[in-house]
Amino acid sequence: MRHTIIAVILAVAFLAPAALAQCGDCPAAKKAACGSASGSAGDSLGPAGTTYAKLPGFNKKVQLGDGRYFTYRFNKRPQVGTLSLIVKVYDKSGRQVKPYRVTAQYDMPSMKGAHDSGPQALRLNRLGDYLLPVSIVMRGEWEVKLVFSDKEGNPAYRGSFTFKI
Repeated sequence: MRHTIIAVILAVAFLAPAALAQCGDCPAAKKAACGSASGSAGDSLGPAGTTYAKLPGFNKKVQLGDGRYFTYRFNKRPQVGTLSLIVKVYDKSGRQVKPYRVTAQYDMPSMKGAHDSGPQALRLNRLGDYLLPVSIVMRGEWEVKLVFSDKEGNPAYRGSFTFKI
């Protein structure tokens, strides 16, 4: 038992500094390898200078083109903890479809990079909803960037929204 406790203490003492290191401490090659290299101030979803359309509020229709549109919302009122972002894509007749790969990235605009999620693919559930767990670690303003890409990976739409906790 005593040896186990000592082993745990030593493991924490040696591994914690590496785990807690911020990407600002990393050389550029390591940032690129871990996906932390950013195109424009914390944006890993696109090249430098990428612009995002300002999205309307939750559950509002956002046109994608070809008559398709999407809506987005959280599974509950935004608060500190884990939320699920739910994105639904519809065709022009109002049927839910899944023609895109959707990628998202979230962070606090006032603390760029401090709570950056990095680019994450939204997963499809059996109902055809695109889902992303969003980990909110503190109060303040948060920004979510969404990129809709076709099956070949070409971006078809980029949008972002902010919310406050």
